[in-house]
Amino acid sequence: MTLLALAIPTYNRSDILIPHLKEMCDTLNELEVDVYIYDDSSDSYTENSIKSGELAIKNLYYKRNIPGNGHDINLRTALKETNAEYIWLLGDSFKIDLTALRKIHEFIYNNSEFDLISVNTNNERVGIVEPKCFNTALEVYEKLGWHLTLTGTTIYKKKAINFDLNIIENYKNFPQISIIFETLHYNNSQLYWWGNSPVLIPNNSKKSYWMNSIFQTFIDDLRITLKNLPLKLSDKQIDFFIKDHAIRSGICSFKNFISLRGKNYFNQNVLKQYQNDFKKYSNTPILVLKIIAVIPSSLINFMIGFLKH
Repeated sequence: MTLLALAIPTYNRSDILIPHLKEMCDTLNELEVDVYIYDDSSDSYTENSIKSGELAIKNLYYKRNIPGNGHDINLRTALKETNAEYIWLLGDSFKIDLTALRKIHEFIYNNSEFDLISVNTNNERVGIVEPKCFNTALEVYEKLGWHLTLTGTTIYKKKAINFDLNIIENYKNFPQISIIFETLHYNNSQLYWWGNSPVLIPNNSKKSYWMNSIFQTFIDDLRITLKNLPLKLSDKQIDFFIKDHAIRSGICSFKNFISLRGKNYFNQNVLKQYQNDFKKYSNTPILVLKIIAVIPSSLINFMIGFLKH
């Protein structure tokens, strides 16, 4: 069985995914890393690129879903159907630093005791500098959990995942979080943190699928996911995780509220619905949010455009 494979669920990002894979192609072939693409796209650009032989990857497996499976099922399918000892579940907007890929491949070859390995992004979004072994699910939850919501940060040992225990309906938008913490909890697994060296390089030129419902996803859906984890978390622990993610990811930052107002993803109706949550999970005062919510989107966009120039 192949030591390491990339499993990439994708949706309408051929203009990002294909160039990234071209850049990584030689290194993937050198290391004999297989690539599996699970295509949920509503267009045929990714399929056409692959069928035309645009990618010179030796071991490339492609699956087109018609009709699309949706984010959660496609992600879970990518983990379940990819055939390798270790599976790097990679978001379709990421490429991997090639030096880091070589080092991680060598590490996996020499260290098979870890069921999960987690890596950082190129903007060092996690401040844990040194490599570290996490021995309990709760320790991972408290120190690293917020980061693991990002698809691409985790490499999974295939045989450690028990898909029979995983009820995907309980974890809307966060199937990877359920699989990570079920693996840690039921197997008493260890997670190895790679350290602060940059590994994942994002391309954020296209908006994420959840952008239209950003607060429903990262407040409502995330709360339900955390409640359904086998860790039996208290409300205080759940609030800690949601706030940790909201602050560290920038989703509930002043700057992001301004940006979301310009796109009308944040307005008076959203503020009314989530006001109590914003009090808990954002450091921006409610009075400031009330002001932002009534500023015309056109004015926000004008100000943003003016400042850029």
